[in-house]
Amino acid sequence: MDTTDLQKIKKIDVREQAFNQLMQMITGGVCKAGDKLPSEGELTEILGVSRISVREAIQKLNALGVVDTYRGKGTYVCNIKVANYMTPLMPMILCTEKDDLLKLIECRKAIEPAVTAVAIDAATDTDIEKLEHIIEKMSDDKNSLIDFSRYSKLFLLELADAAHNPYLTQIYRFVVENIDKAMKGVISEEGICCNIAYATDLLNSLKKRDKTDMAKHIVTLWENVEKS
Repeated sequence: MDTTDLQKIKKIDVREQAFNQLMQMITGGVCKAGDKLPSEGELTEILGVSRISVREAIQKLNALGVVDTYRGKGTYVCNIKVANYMTPLMPMILCTEKDDLLKLIECRKAIEPAVTAVAIDAATDTDIEKLEHIIEKMSDDKNSLIDFSRYSKLFLLELADAAHNPYLTQIYRFVVENIDKAMKGVISEEGICCNIAYATDLLNSLKKRDKTDMAKHIVTLWENVEKS
């Protein structure tokens, strides 16, 4: 991979500069869909910044759906045609903190009914099989907070993918990724059981192609959240 366009980072807003350089390299066509990014260590040396700055830049790219990171394998560029339309959202991700959590949850409450309604019309048998597998993993890994959180988030993202509307999926991914980041480690045993039950209810509604039933489960979830 040609990394000659990457430059040493000036010691001003280094995390944002690292993010911008990587984004420019991807959107400029230097890295194409399926290409593997240099490792964190290699990027640290190329950009002249700390490993933490590189890691945060990659996390932001992940949250935007521009790249996918696989444990033990590395970070790969996604098909970013839709991500290019999401450029106005990028400044938001640079300033998202825990104080923004309530606003992000409001966004999810507003978007989730639309995502699931479209998914009911568009989901394939393959989509449903993927969701079934994820729920099985959620149940198997409920004693591991890290693994459970990963599969819980993955269920929502795969549900959005089942809508087969890349614009809607990208917006929903942005919200879910940032809520997940803000709530790392904040989940109780009751919350784990609730997440599994919610995912199961949504999947059953999807199988029945029942939008009314799906909407009812979503309303019930948020009513319970507001009471807790």
